[in-house]
Amino acid sequence: MSLIQVENATMEFRRADARFTAFENISLTIERGEFVCVLGASGCGKSTLLNALAGFLRVTRGRVVIAGQEVTAPSSKYVTIFQNYGLLPWRNVQKNVELGLEHSKTRRLTRAERRERAEKYIELVGLSAFKRSYPRQLSGGMQQRVAIARALAVEPEILFMDEPFGALDAITRSKLQDDVRALSQVERKTVVFVTHDITEAVYLADKIVILTPNPGRIKAIVEVPLRGVRDRVAKEFIAFQNTVFDLFHREPDELVEYMI
Repeated sequence: MSLIQVENATMEFRRADARFTAFENISLTIERGEFVCVLGASGCGKSTLLNALAGFLRVTRGRVVIAGQEVTAPSSKYVTIFQNYGLLPWRNVQKNVELGLEHSKTRRLTRAERRERAEKYIELVGLSAFKRSYPRQLSGGMQQRVAIARALAVEPEILFMDEPFGALDAITRSKLQDDVRALSQVERKTVVFVTHDITEAVYLADKIVILTPNPGRIKAIVEVPLRGVRDRVAKEFIAFQNTVFDLFHREPDELVEYMI
Protein backbone atom coordinates (compact mmCIF):
# COMPACT_ATOMS: atom_id res chain seq x y z
CA MET A 1 0.00 0.00 0.00
CA SER A 2 1.25 3.49 -0.85
CA LEU A 3 2.07 5.69 2.13
CA ILE A 4 -0.21 8.51 0.90
CA GLN A 5 -3.35 7.97 -1.17
CA VAL A 6 -5.55 10.80 -2.42
CA GLU A 7 -8.80 9.43 -3.82
CA ASN A 8 -11.00 11.66 -6.03
CA ALA A 9 -10.53 14.57 -3.64
CA THR A 10 -12.32 17.89 -4.14
CA MET A 11 -12.12 20.97 -1.91
CA GLU A 12 -14.88 23.59 -2.06
CA PHE A 13 -15.35 26.76 -0.03
CA ARG A 14 -18.43 28.94 0.35
CA ARG A 15 -18.00 32.65 -0.23
CA ALA A 16 -21.17 34.57 0.58
CA ASP A 17 -23.73 33.00 -1.77
CA ALA A 18 -21.10 31.59 -4.12
CA ARG A 19 -19.13 28.36 -4.05
CA PHE A 20 -15.41 28.33 -4.86
CA THR A 21 -13.57 25.14 -5.86
CA ALA A 22 -9.86 25.13 -4.93
CA PHE A 23 -9.07 21.73 -6.43
CA GLU A 24 -11.15 19.01 -8.01
CA ASN A 25 -11.03 15.23 -8.55
CA ILE A 26 -7.45 14.80 -7.40
CA SER A 27 -6.22 11.20 -7.28
CA LEU A 28 -2.62 10.60 -6.36
CA THR A 29 -0.35 8.06 -4.66
CA ILE A 30 2.96 8.78 -2.93
CA GLU A 31 5.35 6.05 -1.87
CA ARG A 32 7.38 5.92 1.34
CA GLY A 33 10.67 7.80 0.93
CA GLU A 34 9.53 9.58 -2.23
CA PHE A 35 10.16 13.30 -2.83
CA VAL A 36 7.13 14.71 -4.66
CA CYS A 37 6.81 18.28 -5.89
CA VAL A 38 3.36 19.73 -6.52
CA LEU A 39 3.89 22.30 -9.25
CA GLY A 40 1.43 24.94 -10.36
CA ALA A 41 0.75 28.61 -10.88
CA SER A 42 -0.43 30.83 -8.04
CA GLY A 43 -4.07 30.18 -7.19
CA CYS A 44 -4.20 26.61 -8.52
CA GLY A 45 -4.99 25.09 -5.11
CA LYS A 46 -1.62 23.47 -4.46
CA SER A 47 -1.24 24.92 -0.94
CA THR A 48 -4.84 23.97 -0.18
CA LEU A 49 -4.06 20.43 -1.30
CA LEU A 50 -1.03 20.36 0.99
CA ASN A 51 -3.16 21.56 3.91
CA ALA A 52 -5.62 18.74 3.20
CA LEU A 53 -2.79 16.20 3.18
CA ALA A 54 -1.48 17.60 6.46
CA GLY A 55 -4.90 17.44 8.12
CA PHE A 56 -5.48 21.19 8.51
CA LEU A 57 -8.45 20.96 6.11
CA ARG A 58 -10.88 18.15 5.34
CA VAL A 59 -11.75 17.60 1.71
CA THR A 60 -15.33 18.24 0.65
CA ARG A 61 -15.50 15.02 -1.37
CA GLY A 62 -13.23 12.03 -1.72
CA ARG A 63 -10.64 11.25 0.92
CA VAL A 64 -6.99 11.45 1.93
CA VAL A 65 -5.40 8.34 3.47
CA ILE A 66 -1.97 8.15 5.12
CA ALA A 67 -0.55 4.80 6.24
CA GLY A 68 -3.99 3.22 5.87
CA GLN A 69 -5.78 5.81 8.04
CA GLU A 70 -8.08 8.50 6.70
CA VAL A 71 -6.74 11.97 7.50
CA THR A 72 -9.19 13.95 9.64
CA ALA A 73 -6.79 16.12 11.69
CA PRO A 74 -3.09 17.00 11.96
CA SER A 75 -0.79 14.34 13.37
CA SER A 76 2.59 14.31 15.08
CA LYS A 77 3.65 11.77 12.45
CA TYR A 78 3.92 14.53 9.87
CA VAL A 79 5.15 18.12 10.04
CA THR A 80 4.50 21.14 7.81
CA ILE A 81 7.12 23.79 7.01
CA PHE A 82 5.76 27.08 5.71
CA GLN A 83 7.33 30.07 3.95
CA ASN A 84 7.01 31.94 7.24
CA TYR A 85 9.68 30.44 9.49
CA GLY A 86 7.50 30.58 12.61
CA LEU A 87 10.42 30.90 15.04
CA LEU A 88 9.78 32.27 18.51
CA PRO A 89 11.88 35.47 18.82
CA TRP A 90 12.49 35.04 22.57
CA ARG A 91 14.01 31.58 22.07
CA ASN A 92 17.47 30.91 20.73
CA VAL A 93 18.14 28.35 17.98
CA GLN A 94 18.59 25.49 20.44
CA LYS A 95 15.34 26.24 22.26
CA ASN A 96 13.39 26.78 19.03
CA VAL A 97 14.44 23.35 17.79
CA GLU A 98 13.57 21.79 21.14
CA LEU A 99 10.08 23.30 21.06
CA GLY A 100 8.39 20.40 19.27
CA LEU A 101 10.02 17.92 21.66
CA GLU A 102 8.69 19.48 24.84
CA HIS A 103 5.21 18.02 24.46
CA SER A 104 5.91 14.83 22.55
CA LYS A 105 2.85 12.59 22.24
CA THR A 106 4.93 9.48 21.57
CA ARG A 107 7.48 9.54 24.38
CA ARG A 108 8.25 12.06 27.07
CA LEU A 109 11.87 13.12 26.61
CA THR A 110 14.14 14.24 29.40
CA ARG A 111 15.78 17.65 29.20
CA ALA A 112 19.09 16.00 28.30
CA GLU A 113 17.43 13.94 25.56
CA ARG A 114 15.76 17.02 24.10
CA ARG A 115 19.05 18.90 24.09
CA GLU A 116 20.93 16.00 22.49
CA ARG A 117 18.37 15.48 19.73
CA ALA A 118 18.11 19.21 18.98
CA GLU A 119 21.90 19.47 18.73
CA LYS A 120 21.94 16.53 16.29
CA TYR A 121 19.61 18.27 13.85
CA ILE A 122 21.15 21.72 14.34
CA GLU A 123 24.45 20.16 13.30
CA LEU A 124 22.73 18.43 10.37
CA VAL A 125 21.61 21.81 8.96
CA GLY A 126 25.02 23.34 9.60
CA LEU A 127 24.15 25.75 12.41
CA SER A 128 26.03 24.35 15.40
CA ALA A 129 28.00 27.60 15.73
CA PHE A 130 24.71 29.54 16.03
CA LYS A 131 22.75 27.41 18.49
CA ARG A 132 22.81 30.19 21.11
CA SER A 133 21.79 32.88 18.61
CA TYR A 134 18.30 34.38 18.43
CA PRO A 135 16.20 34.64 15.23
CA ARG A 136 16.88 38.38 14.89
CA GLN A 137 20.60 37.58 14.64
CA LEU A 138 20.13 35.17 11.72
CA SER A 139 19.63 35.65 7.99
CA GLY A 140 16.41 34.47 6.34
CA GLY A 141 18.11 31.36 4.99
CA MET A 142 19.50 30.50 8.42
CA GLN A 143 16.08 30.95 10.00
CA GLN A 144 14.58 28.56 7.47
CA ARG A 145 17.30 26.03 8.31
CA VAL A 146 16.28 26.32 11.96
CA ALA A 147 12.67 25.64 10.95
CA ILE A 148 13.82 22.56 9.03
CA ALA A 149 15.88 21.34 12.00
CA ARG A 150 12.88 21.83 14.29
CA ALA A 151 10.70 19.79 11.93
CA LEU A 152 13.26 17.00 11.62
CA ALA A 153 13.84 16.87 15.38
CA VAL A 154 10.38 15.43 16.04
CA GLU A 155 11.35 12.66 13.59
CA PRO A 156 8.16 12.74 11.49
CA GLU A 157 7.31 10.17 8.85
CA ILE A 158 6.40 12.89 6.33
CA LEU A 159 7.56 16.47 5.70
CA PHE A 160 5.06 18.79 4.03
CA MET A 161 6.76 21.92 2.68
CA ASP A 162 4.72 24.87 1.38
CA GLU A 163 6.95 27.06 -0.83
CA PRO A 164 9.46 27.32 2.03
CA PHE A 165 12.05 29.25 -0.01
CA GLY A 166 9.67 31.64 -1.77
CA ALA A 167 10.77 34.73 0.18
CA LEU A 168 14.53 34.12 -0.16
CA ASP A 169 17.03 35.55 -2.63
CA ALA A 170 18.17 33.34 -5.51
CA ILE A 171 21.57 32.40 -4.04
CA THR A 172 20.15 31.47 -0.63
CA ARG A 173 17.30 29.61 -2.27
CA SER A 174 19.73 27.58 -4.38
CA LYS A 175 21.80 26.69 -1.31
CA LEU A 176 18.75 25.58 0.66
CA GLN A 177 17.58 23.47 -2.27
CA ASP A 178 20.96 21.70 -2.07
CA ASP A 179 20.53 21.28 1.69
CA VAL A 180 16.99 19.90 1.48
CA ARG A 181 17.89 17.47 -1.28
CA ALA A 182 20.88 16.21 0.71
CA LEU A 183 18.86 15.98 3.94
CA SER A 184 16.04 14.07 2.25
CA GLN A 185 18.53 11.50 1.02
CA VAL A 186 20.24 11.18 4.41
CA GLU A 187 17.02 11.06 6.44
CA ARG A 188 15.02 9.04 3.87
CA LYS A 189 11.92 11.10 4.64
CA THR A 190 8.83 11.24 2.50
CA VAL A 191 8.55 14.85 1.31
CA VAL A 192 5.67 16.67 -0.39
CA PHE A 193 6.93 20.04 -1.59
CA VAL A 194 4.73 22.78 -3.08
CA THR A 195 6.33 25.15 -5.58
CA HIS A 196 5.62 27.29 -8.63
CA ASP A 197 9.27 27.11 -9.73
CA ILE A 198 9.92 24.56 -12.50
CA THR A 199 13.69 24.45 -11.96
CA GLU A 200 13.20 23.87 -8.24
CA ALA A 201 10.78 21.01 -8.89
CA VAL A 202 13.12 19.32 -11.37
CA TYR A 203 16.10 19.73 -9.03
CA LEU A 204 14.38 18.32 -5.94
CA ALA A 205 11.74 15.80 -6.97
CA ASP A 206 11.52 12.12 -7.72
CA LYS A 207 8.04 12.83 -9.12
CA ILE A 208 6.33 16.05 -10.21
CA VAL A 209 2.58 16.58 -10.06
CA ILE A 210 1.51 19.46 -12.33
CA LEU A 211 -1.81 21.15 -11.53
CA THR A 212 -4.05 23.19 -13.79
CA PRO A 213 -5.25 26.58 -12.53
CA ASN A 214 -8.71 27.44 -11.20
CA PRO A 215 -9.67 24.87 -10.03
CA GLY A 216 -6.61 22.71 -9.56
CA ARG A 217 -6.81 19.41 -11.42
CA ILE A 218 -3.96 17.07 -12.21
CA LYS A 219 -2.62 18.04 -15.61
CA ALA A 220 0.29 15.58 -15.63
CA ILE A 221 2.35 13.37 -13.34
CA VAL A 222 5.94 12.82 -14.43
CA GLU A 223 8.73 10.73 -12.97
CA VAL A 224 12.05 12.58 -12.87
CA PRO A 225 14.60 10.43 -14.74
CA LEU A 226 17.63 12.19 -13.24
CA ARG A 227 19.50 10.10 -10.67
CA GLY A 228 22.39 10.79 -8.33
CA VAL A 229 23.92 14.26 -8.11
CA ARG A 230 21.91 16.80 -10.11
CA ASP A 231 23.64 19.55 -12.01
CA ARG A 232 21.48 22.51 -12.98
CA VAL A 233 23.63 23.29 -16.04
CA ALA A 234 24.02 19.70 -17.30
CA LYS A 235 22.48 18.94 -20.71
CA GLU A 236 20.26 16.19 -19.25
CA PHE A 237 18.93 18.52 -16.56
CA ILE A 238 18.17 21.34 -18.98
CA ALA A 239 16.52 18.96 -21.45
CA PHE A 240 14.20 17.52 -18.83
CA GLN A 241 13.49 20.98 -17.42
CA ASN A 242 12.37 22.01 -20.91
CA THR A 243 10.12 18.95 -21.07
CA VAL A 244 8.44 19.95 -17.81
CA PHE A 245 8.15 23.55 -19.02
CA ASP A 246 6.38 22.27 -22.12
CA LEU A 247 4.01 20.11 -20.07
CA PHE A 248 3.31 22.99 -17.71
CA HIS A 249 2.14 25.22 -20.55
CA ARG A 250 0.28 22.69 -22.69
CA GLU A 251 -3.46 22.26 -22.59
CA PRO A 252 -4.55 19.27 -20.43
CA ASP A 253 -6.20 17.38 -23.30
CA GLU A 254 -2.81 17.18 -25.03
CA LEU A 255 -1.14 15.34 -22.12
CA VAL A 256 -2.64 11.86 -22.07
CA GLU A 257 0.66 10.28 -23.11
CA TYR A 258 2.40 11.70 -20.02
CA MET A 259 0.00 10.45 -17.39
CA ILE A 260 1.16 7.60 -15.19
